[in-house]
Parts: sequence; structure tokens; C-alpha cells
Amino acid sequence: YRFGSPIGNVFYVNSATGTNSAGFGHSPEAPFASLAYAFSSDRCTANNDDYIIIAPGHTETVDAASDIAADIAGVTVIGLGSGSNRPLFTFATDTAATIAISAADITFSNLQVKTTKDELVSMFVVSAANVTIDRVDYVDNTTNQAIQFLLTTAAADYLTVKNLFHWKGTAAAATEK
Repeated sequence: YRFGSPIGNVFYVNSATGTNSAGFGHSPEAPFASLAYAFSSDRCTANNDDYIIIAPGHTETVDAASDIAADIAGVTVIGLGSGSNRPLFTFATDTAATIAISAADITFSNLQVKTTKDELVSMFVVSAANVTIDRVDYVDNTTNQAIQFLLTTAAADYLTVKNLFHWKGTAAAATEK
């Protein structure tokens, strides 16, 4: 039990050893290969207090708008590891690439994000209430920058953003937010 209520399903993600297909994701020995698949696999149950645990050293590329669609309410995503061994999400091909959070009560914790695409518009787009982004660190380089780390809509009530480390080596050419 967690805080007096049962924990829902627990799913595991590891890009080094995972497989994106049915029958995987339920143990660290047979994980999914990507967070995008974990959200799209119809495994998580809305408002069930489900967890997605991401292995240390996991890497994943975000290539398009809503490439990772966090659209199942009540899911907590936790990256394992510390420092540079935490899961890393790289925004690579399209300036519109995003992690879209469109369901309420979602948490992202202990992750790293970076871009290899210059002038990336926004890494996270939040359009739901009670979302938490905790310990999600962004470090860019002097060649590729994000214009904004986070974009919200009017529906993003009670958004919590905390414990972030955000470092930019060079200002983006477009107006930053």
C-alpha cells in the first residue's frame, strides 16, 4: 500500500533490453522498449495509480509532435538512476517534437531531456490539470536550443513544476519563453 491506497499496475521500460509488444512491460527482465509504447499499449488503466518505471541509462528519441502522448490519467512515470545515468529523452528531427500531456494527474520524475534539433519549439505541452514535472533536467549545447521547455493551455490547472535544472549555453534565435 502507498499512502493507504493500493498501487495500480507497474510497467517497466528499458531501451537496451525491452520489446514493444504484448506480453512485455510487466517485469524489469522483460520491459517495454519505449515510454511512447508504454502509453500507447493500452496496458495502463486510467485513474488506477499505475506506474511506469524507466531503467537507468534508457534513451529515447522524440521525433514528432505528440510523439510521446501521455494521455492516460493518473499515471506516474519515474526514471531510475542518478546524474547522467538517468533516462534521457532526445528531441531530434522536428522542431515541433513534443511530449504531450493531455490527461490529468500525470507525474514525470527524475528524467533528462535535450535537443539535437535547433529551435525546438517546446519539449512538454501540458493540456490537463494536476500534472507534476519533478526533477526533469534540461541541458542544451551551444548548437541546438529549445525555444521553450514547457507550454501550457488554459486547462493546465494546478500544474506543479519543481526541482528542475535548466541550463542553456546559447540563447535561441527565436523569442524564448
